[in-house]
Amino acid sequence: MKKVITIGIVGGLLFATASYALASTSLPMPTVNKVAFSQAEQIPAINFTPKIIKSTSESLELDLKIPMLTGLKNIELQNKINNLILNQAMEQKSNLEKEALEYVQEAKKEGWPIRPYQFLLDYTLLEKEDILSFAVKNYVYTGGANGMYTIDYYNMDLSKNELFTLKDLFKENVNYKDFLNKKIKRQIAIQEKFEDKTFFSGDMGFTSISDSQSFYIKDGQLVICFGLYEIAPRSTGIVEIKVPVKELKGLLKDQYFNLLGLNTEAVYETVDGFIKKENVEVYFPQIKNFKGQLIMDYINQDLKNVLEPAMREATPQSKLNVDYEITRQDENILSVVFKGAQQWEGGQYKILKAQNFDLKTGNQISAKNLIKKDETSQRAINQLLTEATKNNTSLKKPFAGFGDWMGVYFTDKNLVFHYIEDDSATDYVQLEIPLEKVQPYLNTSFGEMPVS
Repeated sequence: MKKVITIGIVGGLLFATASYALASTSLPMPTVNKVAFSQAEQIPAINFTPKIIKSTSESLELDLKIPMLTGLKNIELQNKINNLILNQAMEQKSNLEKEALEYVQEAKKEGWPIRPYQFLLDYTLLEKEDILSFAVKNYVYTGGANGMYTIDYYNMDLSKNELFTLKDLFKENVNYKDFLNKKIKRQIAIQEKFEDKTFFSGDMGFTSISDSQSFYIKDGQLVICFGLYEIAPRSTGIVEIKVPVKELKGLLKDQYFNLLGLNTEAVYETVDGFIKKENVEVYFPQIKNFKGQLIMDYINQDLKNVLEPAMREATPQSKLNVDYEITRQDENILSVVFKGAQQWEGGQYKILKAQNFDLKTGNQISAKNLIKKDETSQRAINQLLTEATKNNTSLKKPFAGFGDWMGVYFTDKNLVFHYIEDDSATDYVQLEIPLEKVQPYLNTSFGEMPVS
């Protein structure tokens, strides 16, 4: 996979899901930090120069970092985008200045305490060679307990110097809405059960993506976005549904599949398998078009059977709902994470289980055979995991150290260990370690190939 380069990031605020506290308190916008690149990675032509407007008055606090795109070959398009973003920001600023002044005059007349209005704006830029995705977020407070924040997303094909919509990504003869709607509904169900998030139901809930659906592309994922109150209450925040672009093979136009660098990544495909009956709904992946039939059969059987123990425990009075996410898929490793819940009258327990396969042999990779057994490696893993516990709010007890009984899965950049602390715990602890840090302590051989 080609590398995703993060040019700038707005820490915490842009994609925050938590409500702001007392909005009368000043909320400083995070700064946009530049990431250092090697010369080979730099793409100096494309950049943002923020137009900064900052002021504080009795009626209104302004902190605007309005992104001005530079370096596009298509100057007309560049000016169009910049003018659109700037004009929207300045129009909103003008309206708020007028409304805030009227509010202060009324407050003084009535003897109300004055809480100044706020308008904060910043941006995040993500660049992937020929694909550019960026987001502009603004937060507005005009009284009450909370302000309102919205996000506008922009996606551009830099090889053609043109913006594209979600519909533009897909071939004309495919029903991309139906495919994505099913993915979104399944992920909402898992987020409700596994992440304890709340979503609206019925007509207020999710029914279908729109023709102007918000989205962005990052790290090989197509991320579908829903604003505040769009399909969920404020407590849930901005909703993001991630769909690996690899799962869209055959649906995407070739130009976009190639631009995303996914045309040479995996020499096989994955499709949905599922088991549905009265009290069980379980999804699992199956691979096809793999070069080794015997290895493919072994892997598919393991993927189908991974939740067999939970299905055996299901009763007419209980319900099992599990879905999966492919967190890494390339020619060497397939990593799949299953998430869901086993529910019964009066309670439920969450399910988090990962399966990793060495695609050269078809053998499973676990913490037991992944981490080298020598003392240096074991000590290093313990230290890296201990570092990963810092600022990890899922831990309720002191970290007890690495154990080869832990679950583990791969992403493109990280190795993620997971476990549940004890029988009374309701959530799993997940600890991420960058692969570049842990690589020296990992085995590279996981057994022999199966014999037919």
